[in-house]
Amino acid sequence: MSKEVAPDHPKISLYFYAREDEASGLRPLLEEMVAALRTARPWVIGPPEFAEDIDDDGQSTVVFVGAILDLYASRGRHSIATEVDRRQVEDAEAFIGAAWALSERTTVKLQIFYDGEQIGEIANGVLDPAIGLMVLDPWRADIEARERQQGVSS
Repeated sequence: MSKEVAPDHPKISLYFYAREDEASGLRPLLEEMVAALRTARPWVIGPPEFAEDIDDDGQSTVVFVGAILDLYASRGRHSIATEVDRRQVEDAEAFIGAAWALSERTTVKLQIFYDGEQIGEIANGVLDPAIGLMVLDPWRADIEARERQQGVSS
């Protein structure tokens, strides 16, 4: 964990998933992707992890598989150092890039969530522009504004 952030600082998640029954053979590819990401870069909190959720309503069972990346909450009252936040946005971009590559390779449709809210999807290798517009672009703009305030050029 980063020394610049308090151990009890709130965390949020960036994650994606697909229905396993709609994506034959996805599980081993996801596990392979997560294993590759583990050593791909120095992650701020830690590398992404494989995720599985089972929805069983008594009538049918649906299995969702995907990956999850933990991030520090960095907006509003949950401020963190600008340098740490910049590394986090790079983590998020690497994570979404890996999901995008997986979707291109498999033509699977992945639902993308940030802090519990669906922000878009990647379907058949096509990235929903809302992912950038709703999360990544404002996040980068916020970091750049803080850097300008601090007198640091990006």
